Amino acid sequence: MKTIAHFMAVGALALAFSPAVAPAAFAQSQSRSSIVAADHSMSSSKLIGMAIYDQHGQQIGTIADILVKSGKIEPLAVVSVGDYVGNGPKMIAVPLSHIEMNADKASMKVTKSQLAAMPTWQWVGMAGG
Repeated sequence: MKTIAHFMAVGALALAFSPAVAPAAFAQSQSRSSIVAADHSMSSSKLIGMAIYDQHGQQIGTIADILVKSGKIEPLAVVSVGDYVGNGPKMIAVPLSHIEMNADKASMKVTKSQLAAMPTWQWVGMAGG
């Protein structure tokens, strides 16, 4: 009997000190999105082709592809930042976490010139970029 009372007391203390989680914490935000699901997952097919904007609402690039590497490496977004020197679009790779999603709009806290100054990403077959 003493053991049952002990376990009940420990359980009650654990509940008392655990953080309260409101049901709304797991719900999707007020701004609906067809790209970001309630569990914060994203569909790559909806991201590819999406325009990326800077903090002033100016388009700074377009998501051309999503790269997923094996292991615990963060996915990369291959971003087209425009046509440079007549060689076609310049592609760069940035961690996907650097692209913020707000409803169905992608943005980054950089300027177009900062993106353009990044090293060019180039597909080199199955070995990656």
